Amino acid sequence: MLRITLWMILVFACAITLIVPNAHLAVSIHYFVGRLEINLALLLFLSLSLGILLGIIFNLIWVWNLRRDNFRLKKLYKQMFQQIGLSPEKQDTT
Repeated sequence: MLRITLWMILVFACAITLIVPNAHLAVSIHYFVGRLEINLALLLFLSLSLGILLGIIFNLIWVWNLRRDNFRLKKLYKQMFQQIGLSPEKQDTT
């Protein structure tokens, strides 16, 4: 948990070093329908937030798939021992 906190502090510090000097700058974003004038600091903050959010979502999907595979393998493990008539708890792993 400490490592994650340190990374978050590092990312926040890097974001602050980019945002504070550029707080007065305005950026034009051109897209198909029109144009949007936005503060550079806000654009950097939104980009960083979107990246963090997408990273968390994809990481949660990956962890969920690993847990599902782990559950499936545990179930298969128990079925294999039941087929040969042994109990998986009684096996000596040493």
